[in-house]
Amino acid sequence: MSKHTRRDFLRRTGCAGLGTVALSAGFKKLGLMNMYAQEGVRARSAASVAPGYQALVCIFLSGGNDSNNMVIPTSTAGYGAYSGVRAGSGLAIPLANILPLNPVPFGTFGLHPSMPELQGL
Repeated sequence: MSKHTRRDFLRRTGCAGLGTVALSAGFKKLGLMNMYAQEGVRARSAASVAPGYQALVCIFLSGGNDSNNMVIPTSTAGYGAYSGVRAGSGLAIPLANILPLNPVPFGTFGLHPSMPELQGL
């Protein structure tokens, strides 16, 4: 069992206290954001927006840029591995729809069909 010194106790207690203060300040700010949002709703419902009103809109999107569906291997082995993983979920792009890229020294690849502008670069 290690021996704890008074200095260690004070250091740990100080860190815990600072963490608690920071956490409570964060919660207070979240409460203020809710209050401002409610004021904004009331202002819009009164057919006028309060001067200087600003809103922070947070949107959570499940997913995002799927790089494995953006640049797709087109070699037989590469596409076989790609479609083997993605075909069951319906995410695999058919090989005929993939936009081919100029040959690169380390393999053959193509782009998602909705990226013709990027293919032109």
